[in-house]
Amino acid sequence: MTNRAFACAPSAIPADERQAHFALARELFASRAREYRDLPEGYAIRFTNDDFEAVARFVANESKCCPFMSFELAVAPESGPLWLRMTGPEGTRRVLQAELNLTVEAQCRCVSAESGSPRVVKWTTAGGMLAALGVCAACCLLPFVLVSLGVAGAWVSGLDGLAS
Repeated sequence: MTNRAFACAPSAIPADERQAHFALARELFASRAREYRDLPEGYAIRFTNDDFEAVARFVANESKCCPFMSFELAVAPESGPLWLRMTGPEGTRRVLQAELNLTVEAQCRCVSAESGSPRVVKWTTAGGMLAALGVCAACCLLPFVLVSLGVAGAWVSGLDGLAS
């Protein structure tokens, strides 16, 4: 593509559709996107086949807002994945990163349809780690701290059984 000046113009989207468009974009790229792939000047984003209508609605308005960009929708046969490719002139990737919050963290997430949304996976992982730390603290560290502080009781003699 040629090197030319470009800018997005949200006012190109009809005023009564603008708020819904930006809410749809947040939902698509924060929750529904399953995979991000870097392209030379843009991104390819995988969705489920069920997201076709929402992605097409996004493209219809986004192409008004960012007329310098190219949009391609590829639908795999037999209800396979849907790919949205957004590309443009040099600098398009930076525009997409800013507008759609496509940070390094977002680019690296690859979530299968069975495992749920990335946000659920992230919180489940964090919760599991906290639970493991809590069990470790209660089981291993708490008795050590209590004995170190001189707090003892009948339960301390039970720890002798663990030593052998």
